[in-house]
Amino acid sequence: MTALKLIVTAAGRAALSNAAHDGTASTTIVSVGITATPFTALPTTKIIPGESKRISTISGGAVAADTLHMTIRDDSTDTYSVRGVGLYLADGTLFAVYSQATDLLQKSSQATMLLAGDVQFADIDANSLTFGDTNFQMSLATTDVTGVVRFATDAETLTGADPQLAITPKSLLAALNDRLGAGAPSAFVKTLLNKVSALAFVTALGIRGAASYDTGANNGLDADLLDGQHGAYYRNYGNLTNVPDAFTPSAHQHSAADITSGTLLVARGGTGANSFTAGNYLIGNGTGTLAEKTPAQVLANIGAAALAHSHPIADINGLQTALDARPLQTAVTTQITAAVNALINGSPGALDTLKELADAMGDDPNFAATMTKALAGKQNSLGFAPVQQGTGTGQLNNAVKIGWSGSKVKVTIDAIDMGNVALESWVNQTAILRGNSNSTAGTIFSSGAPPNISSISSSGNDRNTSLQIGNAANNSASATMSFIREGQCGVHFGLDTDNVMKIGGWSYGAVAHRIIHEGISNWNCPGQITAAGGFQISDERFKHDIEPRAVDTTLAGKLARMWSQWYRNSDNGFDTGLTAQGLLGVAPQHVKVPDDPEKMLAIDKAGVALECALSADIRIDQLLSRIETLEARAA
Repeated sequence: MTALKLIVTAAGRAALSNAAHDGTASTTIVSVGITATPFTALPTTKIIPGESKRISTISGGAVAADTLHMTIRDDSTDTYSVRGVGLYLADGTLFAVYSQATDLLQKSSQATMLLAGDVQFADIDANSLTFGDTNFQMSLATTDVTGVVRFATDAETLTGADPQLAITPKSLLAALNDRLGAGAPSAFVKTLLNKVSALAFVTALGIRGAASYDTGANNGLDADLLDGQHGAYYRNYGNLTNVPDAFTPSAHQHSAADITSGTLLVARGGTGANSFTAGNYLIGNGTGTLAEKTPAQVLANIGAAALAHSHPIADINGLQTALDARPLQTAVTTQITAAVNALINGSPGALDTLKELADAMGDDPNFAATMTKALAGKQNSLGFAPVQQGTGTGQLNNAVKIGWSGSKVKVTIDAIDMGNVALESWVNQTAILRGNSNSTAGTIFSSGAPPNISSISSSGNDRNTSLQIGNAANNSASATMSFIREGQCGVHFGLDTDNVMKIGGWSYGAVAHRIIHEGISNWNCPGQITAAGGFQISDERFKHDIEPRAVDTTLAGKLARMWSQWYRNSDNGFDTGLTAQGLLGVAPQHVKVPDDPEKMLAIDKAGVALECALSADIRIDQLLSRIETLEARAA
C-alpha cells in the first residue's frame, strides 16, 4: 500500500527545528483539519481552503525512520467528503498538508469514520512526532513494529512486491502452482530428487553413451570419426564412391579480362590478327581479318588533295574574264555617295542617319498608328485656366489625380490610394477629427442593419452596428471608451483584455470592476449585497455545490473563550470582539481568506451569529428534552 506524501509547511518546519537549529525537536500533533475542496499542497500553504472540521481523536506512531502510521476516528453524525487534510500542532500551527482531486473517503451520518494509513516524509525524522490522543492506534505491522496486517490476495502473492502483507496457505499454493505447475512435483520428479548422485540421476533417466562418459568400444560414440575415417579422408575425390569419373562442360561465360591468349575473330568483335604496324589504319575486309593501310593509302582511296596549296589565275577557268567585267573602285564610291546624298536630301545633322531617326520615333515600327491614336484621345482646349498642381510653395511634382470610382470621388497620388473625398452631403456639415477635441453636439450614430442583439452575429451584422470601439488588432490592448465630467470625474468603460466588460481607472483608481448581469452564473462579490428593506440576498442562484452541514453546538462556548479586546491601529480607538486569525482555528468557514497573503482577513459576522444562535437553539432543545425526561422519571 502506498503512503501519503504530506508536504510540511514552512511554519511546521520552523516548529520542528530545535533550539540550536541543527536538528529536530519533539513535536506533538493534536488535531487534523479536513476539507472537501481539493487544493495544491505547498510549503507556503497557511490555511486549508474550505476547512469543514477539525478532529482531535487521532493516534499514531513511527513505523520507519521516514514513515508515520496515523489513525483518525470520528464518531459524530456529521456527513462529509475528504479530499484534503492538514495536521495541526497544539498552538494552532498548520504543520503539514495533503490534497488530491478525488475523495480520500466519504462519511455518512450513520457511520463512524476510521481512517488509517501511512504518512511519508522526505527529510523529517518520524520519531520526532507524537500525537496528543494516543488511546488507540492501528499501526501496520513490520519486521520491527508489532501491528495490524492484511492478508494478501493470490495476485498480490504472485507479484511479491508488498512487504507488509501476510500470506495464507491458499495464496501460497497459488504461488507454488504458478512457479512449478499444478500438482508439482510429480511422483517421478520426487523419485529423481531422492537420487544421491549424478550417475544415479542419469541412470534413472535412461541416459547412456557420451552423456555419461561411456566411450568404450562398439558403442558407436567415436564422435570424431565417420565410418572409421577422419574428415580429411573425404576431401580427396578419389576416396569417394558412386560419383562420376568426369563432368560434361556446360555453357558458360567469361569476362574479357579472363581471355589472355589467342586471336579474337571479327565476328566476335576482334580484329582477326595478333598485331598491326604503328601509325597505320584498319579497314573492313568482310568477315576476314581487318586490312592494314598507311595514311597515304587512305588519302588516295578517298581522293583527298593536300590541304595547303596555290594555283595561277589561268588554272581557274573564267576567273580573269569575271575580274575584267567588275567596275573600278572610284566609280563605285561615286555611285554610293550620290545615292546617300539623295536619301538625306538636306536633313539636319541630328536626323541624317537611320539610327537617329529610329531613336527619335522610340524604335516604334508602328509610329504612325501610335501617333494617330494619341491625337484622337487629346482633350479639346479648355475654356478656362485649369488648377495647377506641383508648382506651389512646398509642393512636390507628384502626379495628383482625382476621379469617380463609380460610387465615390477618389484621390490618388502617383500609385498611392488616398481614399475617398468626404463631401458635405455625406458628413452633414459635421466632422469628427481623430486625436482632436471635437464639439459634436447632437451627433447621432445610426445603422438600420442590426436586428435584436442576440441575433446580430447570426445575421452577419457584427460589423454593421452604429458605433464600434476596437483595439486596432493589438491583442494586448483593451477596447475601451471613456466618460469625463470636466474637472469632476473621469472613468473608463469597455471590454478588458480578459474579454470581460468592466468599468474603472482614472478617478476610480487602479481598479477594474466587472459589470454584473444575469448571464453570469457564478461570480464572487466581496462584502454583502443588501436588498431593499434590510434583507441580505441569499438566492441559491448565486451559489453552487450546496451541501448540508452540521452545526457546531459548542461554537458559542469556544467563541466566548476567544472574546478579546484591542486598540485599533488606524485611530487607536478601543474595540472588542473576535479576531479573524483566532476564529480561523475554530470556525474557518466564517473567515474570508484572500488569495493574496498580504491582504487582510475578514469575518462573516452574520454567519457567526446565525450558527451561534442555531447552536444555542439546539442546546436548549437538548436541555428541554432532558428536563422532560427527568420530569417523567420524577412523576
